Amino acid sequence: MVEFINTRHVYPRKRILNWLLLLSLSLLPTIANAQDCETLARDTLFHSCTQPALLDLRTLPDPLVETPKDILRITGTYSSGDIYGVEGLAIAGGRVISKRYHPWDGLLVIKNGNPSLFRANHVRIDGQQWNIKNNSDRASFIKTAQTDGWQVIQSHLLIANGQLDLRDLPKARKFVRRFLFTSTQGWGIYQTKTAKTLFAAASEIQQNLNPDMVFNLDMGAYDLCMQGQTPCGNLFVHESKLTNILAVVGQN
Repeated sequence: MVEFINTRHVYPRKRILNWLLLLSLSLLPTIANAQDCETLARDTLFHSCTQPALLDLRTLPDPLVETPKDILRITGTYSSGDIYGVEGLAIAGGRVISKRYHPWDGLLVIKNGNPSLFRANHVRIDGQQWNIKNNSDRASFIKTAQTDGWQVIQSHLLIANGQLDLRDLPKARKFVRRFLFTSTQGWGIYQTKTAKTLFAAASEIQQNLNPDMVFNLDMGAYDLCMQGQTPCGNLFVHESKLTNILAVVGQN
């Protein structure tokens, strides 16, 4: 006896199996990205791939207050021991907080809570370009930053376009280091687990996270670091002495 296959049942089943196979293949990048994010986040104090968040620069003369949505609060750029406060060019709330421009290579610009890192001689935003080492360009940049409400600070740039941007100095001192970084996976805050030279710490983050840009953050006596209510730094001055902080603000 010849048995006939009921094609009404066979072909739909094949179609379903093919559809499930395609679905599983389409989910592989999502699963891989989630695993990559978990790996990246283990090495950071915060990584934007884990949850939506904005970065907020808080400076004197405004109170450096904590808000309920703050995930992480850290010292931003360097502070001066004199009455002038923030070192380097600093802009926030439409005001120039500090005009003490320094020839450092790193520039942080926060636009609508989203941080971008630039080499100071090549700042490109919204189709405009500035070399802030040039006086006239710097004046133009400051005017635009004030008008558009950008937040700005300077510091040392340690990695630019994925490449180390500093030298390995002999007998360099070792400290725990903290950085702000940007990469194709997002942005975040990185801190070494042990004391390292600046070159060794920059090499470590390059190996662990492969960032595009890395910006040094102040520590030393001004080492504020709070994950919620949990300290992650060693602040040796009273918090009232701080001149600027960066706050990672959750959006959930």
